[in-house]
Amino acid sequence: MKVLIKLYLISAVFISIIAVLILFNFSENSFAEKWILFYNSQDEEKYYFDQESIEKPDKNTVRVWHKKVMVVKDKEEDVEKVHVEIDCKKNTYKILRDDSKELKPVPAAIIRSAKLQALFDNVCYKK
Repeated sequence: MKVLIKLYLISAVFISIIAVLILFNFSENSFAEKWILFYNSQDEEKYYFDQESIEKPDKNTVRVWHKKVMVVKDKEEDVEKVHVEIDCKKNTYKILRDDSKELKPVPAAIIRSAKLQALFDNVCYKK
């Protein structure tokens, strides 16, 4: 009888662990990120945007996360992750959140850098 109780408890714990792992895997996949390379600087710096994070609050505005990655000894290391809002009509952007530093609100700026222009080209006017 004691053997059956131990066997039952062990199997219940095992099933519980499997259930938790399955639930964790599903929740992780629901928040999956899909990073797309949009700018490469001589294979030292790479810039990606998260295609799954794209939001379009209105027809002219796109919000998207992008990240900068440094290539060190053939390995990529995340350096910064930034949430930006791009006004596709005015060709301006503003930083909503930067995970690498604290920000004070800044007005929208005109897109001048090649990196931001490449991001603009990838997320604006795409269906």
